[in-house]
Amino acid sequence: LSGFVHSPSKVFGLIGSLGAAAFSFGKHLGAAFRTGFAALNSYLTARRFETLMFEFAKEELKKGNDPEDPNVFRAIIAQVPKTEADQFRIDLVKLVETLSNRELLDKIVSMMRAIVRKMDSKPKTYTKLEVEGIGLGLSILEKGRELFEGLSEDEMKRILAAVDRIETDFFEDALKRNGKI
Repeated sequence: LSGFVHSPSKVFGLIGSLGAAAFSFGKHLGAAFRTGFAALNSYLTARRFETLMFEFAKEELKKGNDPEDPNVFRAIIAQVPKTEADQFRIDLVKLVETLSNRELLDKIVSMMRAIVRKMDSKPKTYTKLEVEGIGLGLSILEKGRELFEGLSEDEMKRILAAVDRIETDFFEDALKRNGKI
């Protein structure tokens, strides 16, 4: 995505596809943009979180500890600053919330399919890696949509609350077990 920001030809190459797809959003256009930014933010937060965890896991390996051991894993989690863990949890819940909005998600998937088709048709403008990156995002959304098929609005809300609670409880448990709170 950062390559798109710094390459006007790549952005302008998609304008037609985006314009037609955006027109189909109607009242959901603002929500679609917010969702896109939330997804990007989720990705960036997850990358920071994973990088921290990776560095902490390497330190545990140097000490001869196995990061797959539940106690060692909790020790790794407990090293993550609370602000980073909270942001990761918030972004994760936002992403799951997006996946639970069927109407909006269907429109986003439609737009992303159009974008992938457009990118595939311009191999001199978009690299295979860029197309695969957008395709991966599309695949995540499509799989996410499958998670919520057949659930009522109430069931989806309860799942969102459960995801938030589980993430919070796990992090706080790791902190307690490692004497951080």
